[in-house]
Amino acid sequence: MTDSWLDWLARDGWLDPAQIDQVRQIAETSSTPSEFAASLTKLRLITAFQSKLLLAGQAQRLDCGRYRIRKLLGRGGMGEVYAAEPRDRRDIPIAVKVLQIDSNLPDADRKRLEARFLREMKAGRKVEHPNVTKTVDFGRDSDRLYLVMPRLRGPSFAALIEAKNRRPELKTVVRLAAQVNQGLIAIHAAGLVHRDLKPSNIVYDGYKRWKILDLGLAKAIGDRQSLTRPGVILGTLDYASPEQLRDASKVDSSADYYSLGCILFHALAGHVPFDGGDAVSKIYRHRMTPPESLAVIRPDLPNTLSMLVDQLLQKNPADRPSGSDVALCLNTLLEGRPSGSSQSVPILPDQPTSPLPEPSSSDSFVVPQYGELSSESGLGELMTDLGEHSSDDLAEDDWSEPIAELDQASRYVQTPVKIVRKSSKRSPSLEFGLQVGLILTVLFSLLIFLWSLRAFLDPFLA
Repeated sequence: MTDSWLDWLARDGWLDPAQIDQVRQIAETSSTPSEFAASLTKLRLITAFQSKLLLAGQAQRLDCGRYRIRKLLGRGGMGEVYAAEPRDRRDIPIAVKVLQIDSNLPDADRKRLEARFLREMKAGRKVEHPNVTKTVDFGRDSDRLYLVMPRLRGPSFAALIEAKNRRPELKTVVRLAAQVNQGLIAIHAAGLVHRDLKPSNIVYDGYKRWKILDLGLAKAIGDRQSLTRPGVILGTLDYASPEQLRDASKVDSSADYYSLGCILFHALAGHVPFDGGDAVSKIYRHRMTPPESLAVIRPDLPNTLSMLVDQLLQKNPADRPSGSDVALCLNTLLEGRPSGSSQSVPILPDQPTSPLPEPSSSDSFVVPQYGELSSESGLGELMTDLGEHSSDDLAEDDWSEPIAELDQASRYVQTPVKIVRKSSKRSPSLEFGLQVGLILTVLFSLLIFLWSLRAFLDPFLA
């Protein structure tokens, strides 16, 4: 086993010759593979995650295209995300998202899954914005599909919301919302809808920027050849819009703004708009039940912010504010203008909301863990109606070799934001006055000390 490990470590010059010699010496003195792996991990020649897979005989999972996997970062609805590095540039930290396709899937489902993942890769390359994570490479490795993104420092917004005994500061939430909104505007301008916006898909990059991750469920606006089957729920129930829960194949950009409203509600109220209950209950409440007003839960919040969240959570997409309206409102809050000023921006304050649509027997859902369901309590029939769907074959040139520019480090790493320190606004006369005052204070203190010392020593000197 150790011989195969040496081959794996030496491949593509992963370790220099001196390190390879060191590994050979460790292999000769190690009595078991576990001891060998522990020694390599201690010397930081491999990671604990790599050690685990090597001991399990799964070294092939540690290579993905021209990238070497270092550790698992997390799992999501579209696959697994790993910390990795290009084999020829170990100094460049990246994240590789891998989709493992089940070999037992029917051919049509396999093609549909591959096509959706290919769309994610192309969509990520299409959006250029500081608040959207860029896809820098993608490809196919054996039976796995993968895409490559810069590795962010974190944390995710979910980590901030779920931190015990600490609620995110209001200014942090407003700044995050403003940046996420700008990212959404760029995504929508590229003809896409995210459809899975949630706190865990918003991550801090370490340079005062919040970035939107995972365009895996992105849908080209107006694309009639949607890859989404009618009746299949995509996204996360706690943040999914009513129209998305009805038919994810027909949503537009307003669905992402409903999700943004759910995120802000969660951050500010401490719980999601429709907390508790099973999947059917959440679907019903998202579609039919108005959430409690944020102004009632948090009367200490600015009126403008509470009104914005209430409007983002409108059931009818037409009643929700646009990206420009949201930007204007959030900028008002960031600039600190009072909500009662003439320049404040109440979002659609007097616009009557459209009546909620009555559920009908034509409404169709596929509810995770429930399958085909029905209810007597006004939901109508919750039944599966997948219908027929034909998947377009993937063209061979869609999986071409990585482009030459990917060898440049600048395509992987985030550009640090240069922080310009504000110069002092003190006048020269003020600076001089402060210096004189400080000197006089020191002299006065010294005189008091000498006087006290003399009074103390007088009895002994008499």
